[in-house]
Amino acid sequence: MPRGGKREGAGNKFKWKHGKTKTIRVPVELADQLLELAKKLDQGETLVSQSEIKETANIDYDTESKVIDLSGVTLKTFQGIPYVSLEVLLFKGYEFYPSGLNQKVVDLAYKSQIIKGN
Repeated sequence: MPRGGKREGAGNKFKWKHGKTKTIRVPVELADQLLELAKKLDQGETLVSQSEIKETANIDYDTESKVIDLSGVTLKTFQGIPYVSLEVLLFKGYEFYPSGLNQKVVDLAYKSQIIKGN
């Protein structure tokens, strides 16, 4: 009778929904907090609540107008579908959230203006 080797179904089952774990080094003072955070993330919770996002952006999405005024904006078409570039909206004074997206649009618009200017 053979001994040893890998057996199907042997070993402990994963305690984490996301599967395998990895040992990491963290400051002792933060270890318990990080473990709690990891458990919450494993359960499907998010790091930032929607209310925190609203407070951070200082926008009330429930009462904010959902209308976009495209007066004076040229619509382009792609395969028969009308669209407006974010760059055009930026030049019309619109801001985009999250702020990281807004910064990317600003950077791309700046680069395209440099290319068009040369």
